[in-house]
Amino acid sequence: MDSLSQLVLGAAVGYAVAGKKMGKKALLWGAFAGSLPDLDFIPTLPFQDEFIYLKHHRGFSHSFVGALVMAPLLAKACCKLKKSLRFWPLFNIFLWGIVTHFLLDCFTTWGTQIFWPLSTRVSWNTIFIVDPLYTIPLLASVLMACMYKSHRTRQWSVIFGLIISSFYLIWVVGVKQYLNPHFEALFRHHRLDVIRYTTRPTAFNSILWSTTAETDAGYYYGQISLMDSTFQGPLYFTKKNHTLPKKFADERSQELISYTKGYYSIISKEDSVYIHDFRYAYLGDPWLNKAKPVFAYLIKEEGGVLTLSVDNPRPENSSELLKQAWVRMKGI
Repeated sequence: MDSLSQLVLGAAVGYAVAGKKMGKKALLWGAFAGSLPDLDFIPTLPFQDEFIYLKHHRGFSHSFVGALVMAPLLAKACCKLKKSLRFWPLFNIFLWGIVTHFLLDCFTTWGTQIFWPLSTRVSWNTIFIVDPLYTIPLLASVLMACMYKSHRTRQWSVIFGLIISSFYLIWVVGVKQYLNPHFEALFRHHRLDVIRYTTRPTAFNSILWSTTAETDAGYYYGQISLMDSTFQGPLYFTKKNHTLPKKFADERSQELISYTKGYYSIISKEDSVYIHDFRYAYLGDPWLNKAKPVFAYLIKEEGGVLTLSVDNPRPENSSELLKQAWVRMKGI
């Protein structure tokens, strides 16, 4: 999830587990603990290698092992730096701040190695990385807790925020389970022989969802809104190409492909290849705009060395794309 969501989740959790002993300071320590796992980019900075970052992002720092190792070490280090701090409240803040951080990340699409050192990446594909309806209740509860003087009132404030945001996570899981059969009906309507498919919410909401369905020939992209009166909308086809030229077929390229969980297509050029990750949607509506995948890996050959960069385009017509999404969200 985005940094703000993780920060306010950490603050709320921090106060819930240690507010009685630490007061308002638990909010600050919790915000730090909730943000801490995403600092995993710092050890990769000296390498200036995007592959190393992708390989280790949401790895050790986003795992049960990482939480159990980091929580006591960080709590002990902080107590040594400031004698007035106590170990167990800080330990609880760091432990639960880290654990709730990576559990929240599991609801998104990228994948989180919660069972590190195993390479398995958990991704439930039920919430967009930025969703105001998840974040706003937590943010409001933390801000109110900052203003209240009574511990009891602050405690109820953060607990209320945690309950509302948790129910929203249950809601998005329920929406996914409700819409998946409708996506399957959409495939049957188009007479597709689908090998498998994946679904996820579109940007900033849990009403309009999209799918990528794999067939022998390629991938079909479709959208369904909870407001739709008919589930027989169009599907956008992209031809499948899993052939990676030999000079690009090194161990690192194969690992990148594994991140896509098989939902990918390759576009080859003389000195580069694009690996389009079709776990994600297109940038905007492919029927109304030029179809461009949200996420792709660009591997280039420069002087006999393969270099990696992530192609994650930003829209030039953001307001128009949001209008299109709003219209589609209201249903067909």
